[in-house]
Amino acid sequence: MKETKENVARYALEQLGINKKHNGFDFLLDAIVKVISNPKLIFNLPKLYKAVADKNNIEIETRVVSDIRNSIALASKSGKLANINKLYGFQVFYPTYTPRNAEFIRLIAEYYILKLYIA
Repeated sequence: MKETKENVARYALEQLGINKKHNGFDFLLDAIVKVISNPKLIFNLPKLYKAVADKNNIEIETRVVSDIRNSIALASKSGKLANINKLYGFQVFYPTYTPRNAEFIRLIAEYYILKLYIA
């Protein structure tokens, strides 16, 4: 696997049970890549969601927010979201915990930034 931002983020999402068939996959992937490139965006969610919506030619930013939330919730219900603990090598959160959008985006962005995929 070529270790680009997008490939590493895609790998992490797939390990957590979020794949292309989820409506929010592309939005989530775009948001993670944007946060990797500009970590300060995680503190300005409206700007992040607007940038993702613009990139995907979506006029309504709430669709981006709800599709991302839905993808995370589905992964949590499947139990695969608990694999975040394996990706990080320690317990990030309990298997029944469902993270908020910003928290999840930040975790996957940090996975790349900290180069945890190399271990």
